[in-house]
Amino acid sequence: GPKESDAVIPFYQDANVYATIQEEGHTSHMRLDAKRKAYVKVMKGDVNLNGAPLYQGDAAEVSEEDLVFQSHKEAHILLIEMAQ
Repeated sequence: GPKESDAVIPFYQDANVYATIQEEGHTSHMRLDAKRKAYVKVMKGDVNLNGAPLYQGDAAEVSEEDLVFQSHKEAHILLIEMAQ
């Protein structure tokens, strides 16, 4: 939220936070640079991440490879990309 609100969460890390809604049947890709890793949390729905199935509530950590998401139904995904 905006700095004036109570919704601010200080985040003092070398990290980027992404949230997305991926449509049913969609495939998306994210390049993960060397010396970076990603933490993925499926908030709703289900997806395959690099071929591994993830369901609502599941999480995964990925390093040293790019990310490929394939959704079977609409999926809400939270992704934190950070230094290793």
